Order: sequence, then structure tokens, then C-alpha cells
Amino acid sequence: AWRKSSPTAVNLVPVGTAWWGNWAKPYTSFYPQSATSVTGPWVDLAYTSSYATPSKVYAALPGTVGNSYFRMIKRPFTKLQVLMPGETAAPNTPTGKTGTPDAQSVGVPFNVTINACDSVWRVVSTDDTVAVSSTDTTATDGAAVLLPTNVTLAAGTATYTMTFNASGSWTVTATDVTDGTKTPNTGTTTVVP
Repeated sequence: AWRKSSPTAVNLVPVGTAWWGNWAKPYTSFYPQSATSVTGPWVDLAYTSSYATPSKVYAALPGTVGNSYFRMIKRPFTKLQVLMPGETAAPNTPTGKTGTPDAQSVGVPFNVTINACDSVWRVVSTDDTVAVSSTDTTATDGAAVLLPTNVTLAAGTATYTMTFNASGSWTVTATDVTDGTKTPNTGTTTVVP
């Protein structure tokens, strides 16, 4: 919807746009919010048709926003998240995820996603090292090394290959090794028939 070939190009306005928003770069881990009053309550702002220049980001804000106040908020990294196969991240929900873990098979590798999150389960960029452990004391990592082992996050996330080596109902826990003040997280129990 945008004509980006020139800095003086004409922007096509998507249907339903009420506001143009722009903010300066860098804005890593910042999120736009809106409110009807300067004192809030503030809600996360959905925007469409965003594009970036070397110094700014521009976005079309939908007519459903209808609010007069906007801000950028940076939420700090406070806790880890473990997503088992079959689960999907769902920021701004009580558990931060949706779905049910898929059953796994003894001796078959699978991937676990580990995220660094803020208080509402949004991924926050960090390169912390995380220890991964399991209630299956025979579980191994992708190199067949017994857990616990470490993984380093990249931009706040990592895909970790592991294997359950015994039947049962098991959990996986991620603990920040770099900064012990971050809240560890134990994933949803996964069945291994």
C-alpha cells in the first residue's frame, strides 16, 4: 500500500486510517499505546502499513483507535517463557500462550522455544544465557548431552532441540544464568506415552 521508491513519494492511505504515527529509531522493545486520557488506561496499539526510513518508523493507525493520546512504552525483561511443540506465544494474555503441547515420543528429538519476556509476555531482546532442565532425568539436548545444558538467546529467543528418553509426563524449565533476578519458567506438562 506504500510507494517507497522515493523519500518524496506519495503515501497511499489505507481504508479506515484515522491517524499517522511516527517515532524515532532505534525503538527496540518499545511498543505504541493509546488512551482516551493522558492518565490512561493505556492499551497496546495495533497499527498497519508501517514502513521505516533511516531515522523514523511511520505507521497508519486505524479509525477504531479514536483516542487522543499516544505514547511509546518500553517494558523490561522480567521473566522467561517455555513454549512446547503445539503451543504458540500469545502476548497480553494471562499465560502468554495458547494451544496444548503435542505428545512426544521416547527418543525422538523435538524443538522447544524459549523466550525472554516482559510482564505481559512480549518478547524482549537480550542475549542472556539460559539453563534448560527437565523433570525427565534422562532427557538430553540436541548433542545427546544430559540436561541441564545452556542455550544463549538471540534477540530474546532461542529454539532448543531436546529429547525425552523415558515415558511419562514431563516438564521443561528455563532459568536465566546471566541474571538470576529474571523469573524462571516451567513449560506445560508434556505427555510421552
